[in-house]
Amino acid sequence: MADTAVKEKKQKDKLDPKLMTLALILLVGMFAPALDATVVNVAIKTIGEDLHAGLSVIQWLTTAYVLAMGIAVPLSGWLSNRFSGKSVYLASLAVFGVGSVLAVVSPNIEVLIVARVIQGLAAGIVMPIVQTVLIRASGGAKLPSLMAFLGLPVAIIPILGPTVGGFLVGLGWQWIFVINIPFVVVGFLLGIAKIPAMEAINKAQKLDFIGLLLLSPGFCALIFGISYIKTAGKFELAVGLLIAGIVLFATYVIYALKSKKELLLDVRMFTMRNFSVSIILIFVYGILTTGTLFILPLYFQHLHEMTPFIAGMILAPQGIGMLLTRSQSAKFTERYSAKNVILVGILVI
Repeated sequence: MADTAVKEKKQKDKLDPKLMTLALILLVGMFAPALDATVVNVAIKTIGEDLHAGLSVIQWLTTAYVLAMGIAVPLSGWLSNRFSGKSVYLASLAVFGVGSVLAVVSPNIEVLIVARVIQGLAAGIVMPIVQTVLIRASGGAKLPSLMAFLGLPVAIIPILGPTVGGFLVGLGWQWIFVINIPFVVVGFLLGIAKIPAMEAINKAQKLDFIGLLLLSPGFCALIFGISYIKTAGKFELAVGLLIAGIVLFATYVIYALKSKKELLLDVRMFTMRNFSVSIILIFVYGILTTGTLFILPLYFQHLHEMTPFIAGMILAPQGIGMLLTRSQSAKFTERYSAKNVILVGILVI
């Protein structure tokens, strides 16, 4: 009886092979956008020298990417409801590919920054859409295992990003964008063939233009303000932008609380304690794990005169540590509860 119960439990916990295949296909598509968030960091110094751009300008290769992602993420929810999840995924992946090609052929820093904006806009839609498609396909079953599986790039990329980026810079910085193209092409073709057709949830849902006009400029103002705060002669401008960003976000909160229509971001969700705490933890986690991935390569290359490849290798151990525990995260969460796992993780960090 005990053996039968164990077998039944294992069978119950086992993911559907079709679902696993879908998850693998989606991972191929999201790999390039996820990799692009870190692979550029070790090439910053080389790109700046080749395109004759100072650090204050070259940092926008990262800032513009993150800024565009932040603008696009709120749109992903509306797009996934208004259109087919499959169509949105394929379209955003294609746009990311266009941005990658433009980055490869960029003749100057200005065009390269525009290419990064295009990539960021697409990445900000690809990443949430991947989760949406997989959750809808699974019917909400076995979410811890599915989320852990989708999180594999998060664990692997801190290893691959800096090391692969450091190696590719030796061939020419353009290669850090060339590497995206095969993943985009394969992911796009597999998506056409294997991702099941999905009906739109609400074809009549209208875009929340008021919310978009408040959130996007607000987010831009905050990012620009933070970027300018240490720039000589721009402190007043930075403070003004930060105030403008805060005012715009506050205005959106008031608008969202009073509105009865579908919103880009439903602020009422923050009244749920677990949701609010989770968002705060994700924010802090992002700072702890990725915030250093921009400054450390510059530190190693400028102050210690290391090559991009060596600088990338020094960053790899952080990713190795993440990979070692990532595979067990779903089991720990199901056995010990998410709260206990998070508390222990915070203490270890």
